[in-house]
Amino acid sequence: MVKRGRGRPKKISPDNLTDRGKRMEKCEDIPEFFKIYVPAMCTDSMRIPPEFIKKIGGNIPRIARLTREPGLLSWQVSVSRNDEHWFLGEGWAEFVQENSVENGDFLTFSYVGNSTFSVKVFGPNGCRKSIEDRSSIKYGKSTENDLQGDDGTSESG
Repeated sequence: MVKRGRGRPKKISPDNLTDRGKRMEKCEDIPEFFKIYVPAMCTDSMRIPPEFIKKIGGNIPRIARLTREPGLLSWQVSVSRNDEHWFLGEGWAEFVQENSVENGDFLTFSYVGNSTFSVKVFGPNGCRKSIEDRSSIKYGKSTENDLQGDDGTSESG
């Protein structure tokens, strides 16, 4: 093992990913997908890629939470199935509007567990878009029944 001098940054590799002292999963283990926003195709709802559904074992909650900054901003959206396709529905348009998602924006969705997706939005210039209002928490409409899984158990705890 090579001894590193003081002040030299630790080498980052897929085998030693850490986050605030906690062990993180390797990047390839985190289920994620991307979408390019095209208003004509996904203004009111957005289709979830079928391969992503397979990767998480088909275990899709009826309500998902989209977060832009963990612990600060989140939006609840309904998840529904139409034939063989899954969609983010009610609450999606609010997320798009409140995050100023525009034609050609590139969005990444990382499933972090507990029905939550971490979403990053990049503009056509290739840079990550910032969030204007960082002080409030946003939630879409939901009811107590919406927060229950298909088996009738609560997903919140």
